[in-house]
Amino acid sequence: MRRYHSEKQSRRRLAGSPRRRAAVAVALAAIVGTAGAAARGWIGSRGQAAPSPGAPPLPGVAAGPAWESDLQTGMIRAGAARKNLLVLFTSADADDAPLARAARDLAAARAASENHVLVRLDVGTYRASPASLTQAAIWTDRLAIDALPCLVWFDERGRPFFAVRDGRTTDVQAPMGLARDAKARRDSALNEAAALSGVDCAKRLDSALSAAGDDAVAGCYPDVMAEVVRLDGANAAGLRTKYGARVSARAAERAVQETVYPLIDAGDLRGAADHLAKLERDVAVPPRQRQMLIAFQAQLRAKLGAAAEAVALADRAIAVDPVSDEADKIRTLRTQIAP
Repeated sequence: MRRYHSEKQSRRRLAGSPRRRAAVAVALAAIVGTAGAAARGWIGSRGQAAPSPGAPPLPGVAAGPAWESDLQTGMIRAGAARKNLLVLFTSADADDAPLARAARDLAAARAASENHVLVRLDVGTYRASPASLTQAAIWTDRLAIDALPCLVWFDERGRPFFAVRDGRTTDVQAPMGLARDAKARRDSALNEAAALSGVDCAKRLDSALSAAGDDAVAGCYPDVMAEVVRLDGANAAGLRTKYGARVSARAAERAVQETVYPLIDAGDLRGAADHLAKLERDVAVPPRQRQMLIAFQAQLRAKLGAAAEAVALADRAIAVDPVSDEADKIRTLRTQIAP
């Protein structure tokens, strides 16, 4: 949930994409005092959510293996048992989709539970706990989940390695095999990279990132991407170009989490705004993130009473991409600053 959303605007956008619905659900929970600080932030989530109760019963499923509703708990279980996680991102509206039914049927037959811990995250509805909503918001954004249901495989260390995004999928047996192959290719490439150096190592790490054939899944390995960029510093293999912007974006995200938010918590809004301005100036981030960095500055300057500066910042943020969803939100912010 971006800091410059209003409650009215959030409710108006509730029927949007899964990423927006998940974020809005968390934000509205925060408004009524149930999600607390876990809902904060325009660029990610701060801290870990507390474990939530077990998932509600799934429609049409007889007794079978239990589905966790808390991803953190599932990851702990998977690590202890050295199992993968099979995570179903769904909602009340998506529970009857072929992919959701196929996943439940597979789990009920215990075909998946032997080698997986099963986790079900309810996206953007109020039948889930605040902790589950927060986790769903984090991962739908991180994995760029724009349609439900979606099935994602994680390894025992909590790293995603394969995803099925087509809700019309009626049989998950074949994807189970593809997921195993993707993990095997990833692990093989990582092992080979460990014995190499320089650009050769970077190429094998690139192969590991590409194993899932899913760009959003690859984005969940920021440390590997950063190492690829470092090893191909001269761009001899074109990998610095391929991953450089994403590495910069993650660096900016980390700076916001580790520096900007603590300054805000300490009451130093001016220092936070100045740090955001420095990030915008010094770090080459993608346009969408640059737009939000500027908008965040606008909100802070407005709180400091610098309305004219805040309006100018809002106009500059809108100009980055005037037709984006974020631009509409920033226009609302601008109206609030200067009615």
